[in-house]
Amino acid sequence: MQFISEKEVDEIKAKKQKEWEQVRRSDQPLERPEEAIDNRTLYEKLKAQKNQKQEEFEEQFKFKNMIYKGLNDEEAVFLQQLADKRAQVEAETRSEEREELQAYRDAVPNKVPKSQLALIAGSIKTKRKRYAYS
Repeated sequence: MQFISEKEVDEIKAKKQKEWEQVRRSDQPLERPEEAIDNRTLYEKLKAQKNQKQEEFEEQFKFKNMIYKGLNDEEAVFLQQLADKRAQVEAETRSEEREELQAYRDAVPNKVPKSQLALIAGSIKTKRKRYAYS
């Protein structure tokens, strides 16, 4: 059945109103708000959905297609200052590391214990010559 009578519509509304009164809060209206009915044709709904998807797709690639205009003078100066500062900090850390490494080398004698030499010598294998038996 595609059509329903007005009496059935009233019964359905009354039933929904009772359900509304049970779940309604004090700040909500007494009457149940009507559901929004979309009377557009299927063609119009699908076309709107397609247009929305197309806009989202174009928005996704909008910035990729923009032409790069370069930096102005203020931006170039600022970025150069940042690069100089970063290089200065890196140079300072490298020099501190060199100083600490040199201090460690001066403090520790440069002798390798004999037990380590024996371990290294024992781990080296020489290639054996194979003799052909005839």
